[in-house]
Amino acid sequence: MNAKDSENSKELFARFLTGEDADAAADDIAAADKLINDNPAPQPDAAVLAEINAKINRTLALRQTSKVRMMRTAAVAAAAVIVAAVVVWQIPQRRTDRPKETVAAAMIPAAVWESDDLSADDVELADLTEQIDELENEIVALQTAQQDDEEAFDLSELETKIMSTKHYTWKG
Repeated sequence: MNAKDSENSKELFARFLTGEDADAAADDIAAADKLINDNPAPQPDAAVLAEINAKINRTLALRQTSKVRMMRTAAVAAAAVIVAAVVVWQIPQRRTDRPKETVAAAMIPAAVWESDDLSADDVELADLTEQIDELENEIVALQTAQQDDEEAFDLSELETKIMSTKHYTWKG
């Protein structure tokens, strides 16, 4: 520590401490500085320095490689976005080049659509409608208890009929 630094440290300590304490603190700092200057740290071995430099170079190379990979990935993603945009942009133009055609396929015959009674025209629908009507009548009969004890309808038989109707419905 030179004389100017010693004076500056004494002035600094004088702002925070009393006169004697400031001088003692400045002397302690000067003594510590002299001790550090008198005992320099040993120099590291050249092999250790070479190993540290090699590790730093490998790390920098990996960072550079990862940056290149990231840039390539970004370039590929940007190219994909551009290609997708061009494709999407071209689709409406292709559609306007051709005359518009209406393509339709009749899944249900026109006679069925023109009929007033669809269930009479479709055999399967008529059969299902008949079975549903029978089940409704049996359920109403059970609820109102109009049947005699001899003719009492077994609920499990009703469930069987409902299940068979459901099974038949989903088969078709």
